[in-house]
Amino acid sequence: MGPQFLQIVDLDGNGVAEIVFAHQSAIWILNDKGQTIVRAPTSWWVTLLRAEDRDHDKRAELYVRTQGALTRYDLERER
Repeated sequence: MGPQFLQIVDLDGNGVAEIVFAHQSAIWILNDKGQTIVRAPTSWWVTLLRAEDRDHDKRAELYVRTQGALTRYDLERER
């Protein structure tokens, strides 16, 4: 089974989109060169992953559903 919920979106607000997907009970975020920025395990299989900028700060937030719980994640900017 391959990656699920693939999205290409700017998570850190730097003008360059990252690749986001769920695979094997984890959320993966890759930079524009395909290098892993984040691999975050989840408590269960991901049933929904959506990235969008709902607070209009130029950085998309991740919304992840597992076992009926919906959780919001923000990628912190590199300093």
